[in-house]
Amino acid sequence: MALGLKRFSFQALSSYCEIQIYDQSRINAKKTTQQLASEILRIEKKYSLTNKNNFLLEINQSAGSKFGIKLDAETRNLFGIAKQSFDQSSGASDITAAKLNTSNIDRSLNVASGNLGINNAVTGGASARNGITYNAQGLITSTAALVASDIPEATTSAVGGVSVPSAGGLAVTAAGALSINNTVTGATRSGITFNDQGLITSTAALAAGDLPVATASAVGAVSIPVASAPLAVSGTGVLSIANSGVSAGTDPKVS
Repeated sequence: MALGLKRFSFQALSSYCEIQIYDQSRINAKKTTQQLASEILRIEKKYSLTNKNNFLLEINQSAGSKFGIKLDAETRNLFGIAKQSFDQSSGASDITAAKLNTSNIDRSLNVASGNLGINNAVTGGASARNGITYNAQGLITSTAALVASDIPEATTSAVGGVSVPSAGGLAVTAAGALSINNTVTGATRSGITFNDQGLITSTAALAAGDLPVATASAVGAVSIPVASAPLAVSGTGVLSIANSGVSAGTDPKVS
């Protein structure tokens, strides 16, 4: 049977792991993989920082103790390898955790009673404003869409939100599109041209045809033909009666 690549996956060390083996038999490859995975899980249980009550935790808790802690052969060997790596890398490879330098902490961080925290306090404490919810240290904890009450109202001197009542001659759609709530057929009348919303788009001086004609019962415009003498009208629209040629005075008979 020819050699073939066999893959086996498992979870360990807080991540996805895969072992690849070239073997003729998948059964043999699986058996070998199980042995390797079992050994990895054993080491994880003994030395992982994420596991509680393991040997690594006992080592860390013994720091500063005058009695120290007894290391087994495996752990002593690992410390020997770590020491060798430390020496050969001039200290770049270091398995120890350095103590936090509390004198060089900035960007609003601080250490109090051995605990690292945020050195910031919001006036009034935790609250929510404009769709943003934050804690007492000013960290955003949740968000929400703005609502009408979050928006300041517009005034004569400040920009802000407005409402559009139906009686105001305006209309607004659900998408926020504002328009004039008025419909009329666009036209030109009496020198005024307006569009379908009733907005004046242009103007012109009144012409004679724009004026209604006067009747016996309605006020309106009149024309003064030449045959209407002695009535006369000037080029500026001044109406007058022409002089008849008779001298002013008192006469016993007028014809």
